[in-house]
Amino acid sequence: MILGDFNYPSIDYSKLTVNSGGDAPAAREFLDKTMDVFLHQNVHEATRIRHGQNPSKLDYIFTEEDNLIDNLEILPPLGKSDHACLQFKYLFGNADSYTDSVKGNFWKADYAAINIELSSIDWRAELQTKNVTEAWITLRDKVNALCEQHVPIKKTIANLKKCLDE
Repeated sequence: MILGDFNYPSIDYSKLTVNSGGDAPAAREFLDKTMDVFLHQNVHEATRIRHGQNPSKLDYIFTEEDNLIDNLEILPPLGKSDHACLQFKYLFGNADSYTDSVKGNFWKADYAAINIELSSIDWRAELQTKNVTEAWITLRDKVNALCEQHVPIKKTIANLKKCLDE
């Protein structure tokens, strides 16, 4: 979980857009980076309210999975602050609930090998007799197979436990 005052009022995470404004280039880069690493932004209401200005959403709570934040409440600010207080429950399970999960470590994937193999496929011949659904399934299956080959498994609690049990 990553949380804080990120100060990008022009980002709209519900639409994945950046509205024009003075912070637009930096905000666009920030939005792109959070999307690149698959972070979920969990705050959906304004968190900064100042008299004479439009309310804005500057405070974010990022998680690596959706639905890890429950009962998020926007509460009045403390003292003279113009930022709301955020109260929420962070949901997590015990190590046993993750025993069957296997995740790829996409930071250490061999993308060069994946690109070479994808480039070597004659896609026109591969897909010409297929309808859209069949073409999608073919593409999906080939990419998934290459990911299984070239993306190492993340070291998770479940994987470590499995290694210890063996």
